[in-house]
Amino acid sequence: MAHHDPGLVPKDILIVDHPVTLLQILGGATGTYIDKALRQKGIHHINVEVQAETRTCTTVLDASTGSMTELIEPTSRITAEERTAFEDRAQSLITTGAGKLRIIALCGSFPNGMDSETFAKIAHQKPDSAFLYLDAVKDIELILSTRKVDMIKINLEEFVKIIRQLGFAGQSGNFFNAIPDLESDESSQREFAVLAKRLMETYHVGLVAITNGPYRAFLFQRGGTGYHTFRIPDLVGILQRMYLANVDLFVEKHTENCLPPTVTLKHRQKMLEWEAENEECLNRIRRRRRLGRGGISPDPVPGVLDREVTDTVDQTDPLIRTKPPIELLLNPLGAGDTTNGVFICEYLRSQDPVRSFAMGLAAATASCLVTDFTGYYDVKIMHAVFSDIAVESHVLD
Repeated sequence: MAHHDPGLVPKDILIVDHPVTLLQILGGATGTYIDKALRQKGIHHINVEVQAETRTCTTVLDASTGSMTELIEPTSRITAEERTAFEDRAQSLITTGAGKLRIIALCGSFPNGMDSETFAKIAHQKPDSAFLYLDAVKDIELILSTRKVDMIKINLEEFVKIIRQLGFAGQSGNFFNAIPDLESDESSQREFAVLAKRLMETYHVGLVAITNGPYRAFLFQRGGTGYHTFRIPDLVGILQRMYLANVDLFVEKHTENCLPPTVTLKHRQKMLEWEAENEECLNRIRRRRRLGRGGISPDPVPGVLDREVTDTVDQTDPLIRTKPPIELLLNPLGAGDTTNGVFICEYLRSQDPVRSFAMGLAAATASCLVTDFTGYYDVKIMHAVFSDIAVESHVLD
């Protein structure tokens, strides 16, 4: 597995008890830091050490607008010998894992000195019994041309770039002059579906999954007559319901499976004022919880992702006149990698791409609530989001 953001995808797979190996290129002080962090997390990884320094990307997130600015360090060129070493290690992993290898995930971009030929070589070596998952954009035609890619997962903007790379956009009129509006423009939706189907048929890709931030996501399956859309639920509404079931939702917690949403000082003050106004009602909810009358179900059994969490407490108290004034501070960094990791581990278990993609989207959505880390999420919130994702089937004309 090659990855541009080391640790996030393997971490999510490891959490549900699937053995995973991360193959990566590392160099310099940053590489040493990454290696140490992966060891601390218990993630099995193989490093191809290079002379070039591993670059970093610093992302500045504007809390008021949600916009991001990325400051990406320049990358040095790896040598031909280092590239060959990476390819040899990949081949060795595939050869020794024959019969046990279930999924190969190729994610991210290449360092200077490496191109899509390396990923194409890995794809060619994939056993027929293994599943090849691709999350990449730049120069991927050679990888797709191997006809070994079982699934590609990208966002809408990346899909447009790929379609342009492959020369499909020439028959699409003005569709690619800008990122299409897939929420309200029905003609764009139809054309979008036709292009996704063409991508699958041309390169024998089994599944094409496309995300679009907080908006609808899409999943296309080759050979099918239609496709599925996934409407992401309103996080504020989910947290309001969860809060009334567990009034300690925003109390700081320190476990990887249970992280509270991040709130601003201004929001904390509003919540304190609201709690003071509704103190009697909230105490009644706490007493009901102590008596076992409702509340959020316990954490899912470790390693199991098929147990939905349901809210069995009354969502409103007769004396609570207003909903909790929840305001969210969101961090979308690492959401795509979280989708990858959770999709993979759920697909390994269920072999159901629709359910697996919905679970990945739910985890990614929940991870946006944690600003101190990337790729971490509260498991209860993930399951609450999963239960509220609206999955719709559509038929291609």
